[in-house]
Amino acid sequence: MKAACCRVATELGRSLLVLLDLVYPRACSLCDRELWIWQEGPDAFRYLCPDCGRRLATIEAPICGVCGRPLGSGRGDDLRCQACRRRRPALGICWMRSGFYLKGGARELLHRFKYDGATWLAGDLADLMGRCISMAEPAVRSRWDLLVPVPLHPRRQRKRGFNQAELLARGLARKWGMELATGVVRRHQSTETQALLSAAGRRLNVQRAFSVRSSKAIAGKRVLLVDDVTTTGATLTAVARVLQRLPEVERPRRIGAITFARGGF
Repeated sequence: MKAACCRVATELGRSLLVLLDLVYPRACSLCDRELWIWQEGPDAFRYLCPDCGRRLATIEAPICGVCGRPLGSGRGDDLRCQACRRRRPALGICWMRSGFYLKGGARELLHRFKYDGATWLAGDLADLMGRCISMAEPAVRSRWDLLVPVPLHPRRQRKRGFNQAELLARGLARKWGMELATGVVRRHQSTETQALLSAAGRRLNVQRAFSVRSSKAIAGKRVLLVDDVTTTGATLTAVARVLQRLPEVERPRRIGAITFARGGF
């Protein structure tokens, strides 16, 4: 009976989506190709056609086993970048991965999502991100307990109307069946836009920007930070540092980080 009810609900939901497509036609966010649900498979995106999805520049192996930076060929068994071989990993972060290079279609999708207010893209971006990272790291869901989005400063969030990292984290939580913890960290200092700064400037810009609001959800947990993009890792490292400096009984057991895209290439 339960299975039959689920099938009926699925069919009703699909019928509603067909009706919505007829009333409010969808188009690919990159090429404007019309999208119709009756032409799509079960894994189709809502606002991205299959051709444009395949053309996104994914970050593939070999990559650094610590920070996720793409590596050249012929690295042997030591899959670490030069920076991670020279020094210990960034304080608090033991694993970092990104889905795509910040160029071409990935850059355009993020720009529309983040700066043009296209929040309807959040589901597709989270799906793309989750698929790409899961293919490279099949055990990612079993290695982590909860997702924590990187916060915006309240003033910037009011101006934008949303926190892009939180929308991505919510989509991933649904896709992966993971717990989501918001309100763990606050951004108490308004900072310059990171994109305009050098690597040293980025670290200085955010080194005192974050503080912990509540550690209850993360104590003893394996925490995966979520953000839309990283270049030098300065923002994610700054968040990880404040979590790692909590008293031992309050701090996470392990901290990792994932982003939709990675810049700097």
